[in-house]
Amino acid sequence: MTESIRLIPTASQLVTDSYATLSHCWGPNPSFFTLTAGNLAAFQARIDITELPKTFRDAILFCRNIGIRYLWIDSLCIIQSGDGSEVDWLQHVSLMPQIYRNAILNVSADWASSSQHGLFHIRTPVKKIEYKSQALQHSLAAAPLQKRGWVLQERVMSPRIIHFAQDQLHWECAQSLSVRNEVETIPTSVLRRSRPLNNENLQLQKFCELVEEYSNRRLTHVNTDIFPAFGAIAEHFAKNLDSRYIAGFLECHLPSLLA
Repeated sequence: MTESIRLIPTASQLVTDSYATLSHCWGPNPSFFTLTAGNLAAFQARIDITELPKTFRDAILFCRNIGIRYLWIDSLCIIQSGDGSEVDWLQHVSLMPQIYRNAILNVSADWASSSQHGLFHIRTPVKKIEYKSQALQHSLAAAPLQKRGWVLQERVMSPRIIHFAQDQLHWECAQSLSVRNEVETIPTSVLRRSRPLNNENLQLQKFCELVEEYSNRRLTHVNTDIFPAFGAIAEHFAKNLDSRYIAGFLECHLPSLLA
């Protein structure tokens, strides 16, 4: 794969085709190049694929093979340093719900603890198809990617995800943010169907579960990311419950917490 790619500024160029997003671990002391104010113009002209980390190259190859023309990767689509980087980051934080929700697919590099490791993992082929409950949860429990704070929001907001795990591939679908209606894994399959969470108490319970899960994840930049990395989830529940999100809590939930 020697072709080049380029950055498409969607603010000025209309993109009507479907796109995918990539969830990945940057890894400790990432050395791969990122989008900066200095190379923004060059990126719009050409990006040499051979200079990208393996996970990015694998994700591009995967998307091409299944016919997805566009791919959103945070480090290549958000200005990471230089003039305008802070403003660009703040704009993208507010757009995160739409970025992941409107993507046709999220490519999740679960097993890789660094973007240099790639999507694909050598594994022993399964010789039969079997059905197990909780297969997806067990497989991803120790996955490095699922320990990252930002990834919870990415996973919850994405309509469908293909998980590249250490043991196998998993396919996950969600009809709504409040509850995952269907989870499938390949070759193991799990089907879980539930009613939408219309009851206010069930909504609050689900919100508290997500807060607890988020609290157990790690952030590289705690001071700046702790609220933005959960913001899209909080915004969704606040809107559904006609409440305000206040520093980790929903206003409607405060009386019961103080009782």
